[in-house]
Amino acid sequence: MIDEKEFRGMRKELEAYDRKREELIIQSRVLLKLSKQLIYSVQRNDIKDAEKLLIKAINEKSALDQIAFSMQRLEYEGSYSEACQEYVEAVTILEFEKGKKMSTAKNLKVSTGDYLMGIADLTGELVRLAIRSIIAGKYDSAGKIRNHVDIIWGEFLKFDFRNSKIRRKFDSIKYNLAKLDDLMCEIKLKR
Repeated sequence: MIDEKEFRGMRKELEAYDRKREELIIQSRVLLKLSKQLIYSVQRNDIKDAEKLLIKAINEKSALDQIAFSMQRLEYEGSYSEACQEYVEAVTILEFEKGKKMSTAKNLKVSTGDYLMGIADLTGELVRLAIRSIIAGKYDSAGKIRNHVDIIWGEFLKFDFRNSKIRRKFDSIKYNLAKLDDLMCEIKLKR
């Protein structure tokens, strides 16, 4: 015989999880969108707007964390991870642009994996910043960006990543650094 009461309890548990998961997905989209807007503001050199968006993003991240940690397993949902990675990327590009030290995973309240993947993605945004700097004739700024990506690359080299999402993003740092090296080489040759 089946324990119908036990099955009812399991059904309720899964239904509650599904409701919380949907809530998490919606809130993740909000943080993801804000983070992308923040990055875009930095890319346009609109730091004032970026700082306003940062305040909103911090509040949305806090709300998202409350949902993620309200039930077991929610913090491992893909939408939560993606939102955290984009958040790391957004916060750290603004910090870089303002000349501040990069926040840590602990400060940003994200997992090590999400932090590392966000930092790997940051290097792509830094390439875009370098290109904009070069277009504006700010070659020293582009060199500073290149050196920052080189430091990130050096730190990532100290890890032993296996075949994983982090490994693929790790490889992207190498390609972004190569792009920056090519840009800097072209500048030196033209000068």
